[in-house]
Amino acid sequence: MRKMKTMGFLCLLIMLCAMTAYASDNALPEAVQKIADKAIETASDYAKQLDGKWGDQHAALVESGAGKAFDGFKELHTVLSGLAAKNDTYYVYALYPSGDAKASPYIITVDASESPDEYGKEIDFESEHFEAWSGKAVAQNVTWKDDDGEMRISAYAPVHDSTGKIVAIIGVDVPTP
Repeated sequence: MRKMKTMGFLCLLIMLCAMTAYASDNALPEAVQKIADKAIETASDYAKQLDGKWGDQHAALVESGAGKAFDGFKELHTVLSGLAAKNDTYYVYALYPSGDAKASPYIITVDASESPDEYGKEIDFESEHFEAWSGKAVAQNVTWKDDDGEMRISAYAPVHDSTGKIVAIIGVDVPTP
């Protein structure tokens, strides 16, 4: 009986160590976490400013299938660019799922970045996209290198139309150390 208790304790201890190692491997360094938190705050702030009219126009853009030829595209882009310029954010863009929001790639619909991607460019699915599409502002738990070799972290927040339906995700990519 004592041997079984000892074995049970050892198994529990091994599981606890494995969970701790997994959590520490997936945690951001403190300085980067602070930047990620600020990026979430920025994405959330942008999304709140875009809720309503901008969200309605974005929904019409996607429904039209016209892309940049959509009558209101320039206005959508101008509003998003204004937010980016006011807050000195380099990468700001809107995403929409290309199919099943839980598993499909997302497409760029409006990109106000200094070097914008084209309407309709597919972005590989990431779980954070679905979390934002589900209503939660979130940042990635990893950093990445942009085309210029700069380290970045992305954050996403949902944008709602005037009825409260999520119609886009706003993404912001910010520099990290």
